[in-house]
Amino acid sequence: MPVVSWDEKYSVKVPEIDAQHKRLFDLINAFYEAIMAKQSAEGMKKIIHGLIQYTEFHFQYEERLLERFRYPGLDDQRRAHKAFVEKVTDFHNRFSEGKLLLTVEVTNFLKSWLVDHILASDLKYSECLTSRTPLMQPLTSL
Repeated sequence: MPVVSWDEKYSVKVPEIDAQHKRLFDLINAFYEAIMAKQSAEGMKKIIHGLIQYTEFHFQYEERLLERFRYPGLDDQRRAHKAFVEKVTDFHNRFSEGKLLLTVEVTNFLKSWLVDHILASDLKYSECLTSRTPLMQPLTSL
């Protein structure tokens, strides 16, 4: 059973971003399922490393897009993104050193941060991106 599920209320009305957000939901659910299945330490390291890598990709994509459309809240987005990556990287490092157990509480942090960030921050840029032309360039051009 997923710990977090996509809902249209999370849509920023930009298909590429929505698809990336859905992928982040999937990664958090995979993380939770691995915890519940008592995945090996090596398996957990791979999952959290993959989550970090995909999150960094998503944040870079989103920030380049917001920069291109001159979104006035870009600096706030960058700060929030940086803080999240640092926190998850800290989880990964502490887990790798045997100083942290990856638990449902960590999953709840990931879930809450993503949902809160989309609802409180990302939805604010939706109109900026969807009301301007050209709406989007292909992924490869950003």
